[in-house]
Amino acid sequence: MTAKAQFQNSAATESAQPQTRTDGTVEWRLAGVLHRKDGPAIESANGEKEWFWHGQPLSEEDFWRTAIEDGALSAERATMLKNDISVPQIKIKPRRIK
Repeated sequence: MTAKAQFQNSAATESAQPQTRTDGTVEWRLAGVLHRKDGPAIESANGEKEWFWHGQPLSEEDFWRTAIEDGALSAERATMLKNDISVPQIKIKPRRIK
């Protein structure tokens, strides 16, 4: 087993914890490094977002691809999070009440 696999497996059971700075910026860190498996690791108070995977800065596109490839997220879940959809859209057929 490689060191990368060991790190991924041990990190898979842990969650990054959000910390809010005095300026309102929220950062997620895991083992002291910027990391978040389901969104940006830094969300600035002004709305800017920065994406990190185990301390490595990524573009948003690379972040979602990496999260799926590493098995942290399913493609469906990643799409929902990326598009900020909290509940799957379902078409409901109206029912007539007799």
